[in-house]
Amino acid sequence: MVAVLILFLVPQPVVAEIDKLARAREAERMLEYCAGPLAKAASPFRFLRVGGAYGGGRFGWTASHLRDAAGGGEYVVFSTALTGEDIGAQVFRFEGGKMTTRVSELDTFGGAIDHHDFEIWFDLPAKSVRIVDVAQMRFGGSAKAVQFRLSPHYRVSAISGPGGALAFTQAGGVVSMAVPSGAKDAKVRIEYGGVVDLPDYAGSIGPNEATLTNEFWWPQMGRGPATYSAKVHAPKTWTVIAQGEPVGVQDAATERVTTYRMTLPNSVFSLSAGPYRSGKKTIQGREYRMLSTSASEDDMAMQAELNASVFRFYERAFGAYPFTSWTSLESRVYGGGALEAYSFATYGTGWLPAEDAHEPAHTWWGGVIPNTYLRSLWNESFAVFSDGLYQREGGPPGFEEKHRRERREAFVSDARPQAGYRSATCADASCEIGPVAGSLGYGKGADVLQALESEIGVEAMMRSLKAWIDEHPRGKAGEWEDYEAIVKKTVGREMKWFFDQWLRRTGWPDFTIENVAWADGRLRGLVRFQGDAYRIRLETMLEFPDGAREFTAVDTMQTGSGLEYRFDVACPKKPQLVSFDPWRKLLRRYGTDERPASLDLVDGMRAWVEPGREAWEGLAGRRKETRRPEKAAGTMWIAHPETDAIAADLCRRAGFRVTGNELAYDGTTIDLRKGAAMAMVDLDGGERAIIALGSTRLPPNPGRARLGLFDDHGRLLRGRTDPKREGFLTIRM
Repeated sequence: MVAVLILFLVPQPVVAEIDKLARAREAERMLEYCAGPLAKAASPFRFLRVGGAYGGGRFGWTASHLRDAAGGGEYVVFSTALTGEDIGAQVFRFEGGKMTTRVSELDTFGGAIDHHDFEIWFDLPAKSVRIVDVAQMRFGGSAKAVQFRLSPHYRVSAISGPGGALAFTQAGGVVSMAVPSGAKDAKVRIEYGGVVDLPDYAGSIGPNEATLTNEFWWPQMGRGPATYSAKVHAPKTWTVIAQGEPVGVQDAATERVTTYRMTLPNSVFSLSAGPYRSGKKTIQGREYRMLSTSASEDDMAMQAELNASVFRFYERAFGAYPFTSWTSLESRVYGGGALEAYSFATYGTGWLPAEDAHEPAHTWWGGVIPNTYLRSLWNESFAVFSDGLYQREGGPPGFEEKHRRERREAFVSDARPQAGYRSATCADASCEIGPVAGSLGYGKGADVLQALESEIGVEAMMRSLKAWIDEHPRGKAGEWEDYEAIVKKTVGREMKWFFDQWLRRTGWPDFTIENVAWADGRLRGLVRFQGDAYRIRLETMLEFPDGAREFTAVDTMQTGSGLEYRFDVACPKKPQLVSFDPWRKLLRRYGTDERPASLDLVDGMRAWVEPGREAWEGLAGRRKETRRPEKAAGTMWIAHPETDAIAADLCRRAGFRVTGNELAYDGTTIDLRKGAAMAMVDLDGGERAIIALGSTRLPPNPGRARLGLFDDHGRLLRGRTDPKREGFLTIRM
């Protein structure tokens, strides 16, 4: 009896001490209050100092006491202001005054939520929201209570099930709820609300906009995928945007009630409302929309055109788009980034208009195949890779397929290592390991996919992506290993070695190539690794004395063992230059001396605009010179060759022929009133200049090209990109 009394009297003072340590971020001292497995765990409170992938924890942590709603135990809950897709509350079992084990957010206590029916009311002056959620829940296992989670500024006021009120307790954003007696599934009504005031970080409600986007405003268990409907009460002059399809709008005297239905199960919910202006454009039977309080009609129409090109490619590459329209939302309070919502995306002010292929890619990578972010950030890897894939394999209206190689060379994605790649593996890069998860998810994971494309080829890569979309069970969260199985099936051979070395290993390949020699129609050499050896299909360029080039591939682990391997490939005639990884695709150690000339070096140049060519000033950015330089070297020269002698010389060197407003290059002609051309030109003495002509509504995007022709929206129509011909991993024979 005394022991029971102590059990209930001890926790509160102890948790108060734990709370003090949490507020002070004293991760090491927290071990004084641990026992059992937790006392032996490696850095179990590292989150206090490191935080999450997107800044979770920046506002500090608190600790509070939670009792199981059915008397099944006690917990300590560490809470912080949450942002979407990031680290959540940290929960630890509390026994005898000590924390003993961590309760993973993936532990659902046998529960799941399959569907939500929300009704939502905003109180704009109070910056608050009231929500009623009728959630379709499933229960399994022997637990008499389940836990669900949401952002900690939401407080639950009532929960009821089929038999009436259900017992519940709450600490921070963690709610313990008694399971309805004898129920395997049930509709559970949850009433909750709170002040939502985290602009530029998470949700924000105010007189000019109400956004629940980028926070956990819905009850969730293990961030499992769910569908929902949302009935939203907002001011009569406001527009509501949520995931899925709008199914009804009703106007009353002072409010507008908008209902959305989201039938694609997913793990990230977004919802916003505001006095948005709407621009719509139907392109090939689909409506593209932009919502903004400040964008012009022309900019909104242009955004629709940019989006249409992206979705046409993704439907062809991945599969059917699952909604009838797409919306780009510009929000004043979201911040400077962007966030996917599968049928729309939210952008901070100043981002749009833009040709963004990343957020739309999440419709498939995160939407059709959901991600919880609790095991890895694989979907960010796929979205980053898909953005590059769109640039290489897609193209704007007016782009000719016969010039496909030019886009492929121009839009190879940079694959430079980051220090964080040594800290964890892609396979284990959940939001909970801290900011390094972002570098692994957005960086290394995308580089790995580019390496896979080089290994299996573009066509097989495209087939594998489409096959994963086609075959993955709807409503089931995906992970890297699911895609790995698809790749094996697609290419018809074992690929575990590839994913082992790239996803389940830290770091990146570090190697040199030595003793390269040609004899008897063969090219031979030695690959020497520093650290782990990697099996790589290493693209190799052979350049011959007559200027001709051939491309082959070297197996970096062809013959040998340990960290030293020899290669031997056919090469009928002796090359004068051999360049390994000539397009700089591979995640590896890079030298500072292997970057060819390209238009992305323009930032270091001043710009001069010929008087009378003010319509072309947009190409100069902020680097405009007021006086005409004496020579072109080191300058972006913006002038017409018919009226400027230096421009005439630079156009001749670039291969541009200009007559009036028409510019011709290698069989392609553009109108300089709604298009542009740029080229980095080699001058005498090793100097360079850029010639630029024309006008685009958005800054031209040349990728890595040193020469480009662009349409009115700044999209590449033609390009010329140099392979690496000097520096690291380049051999002159």
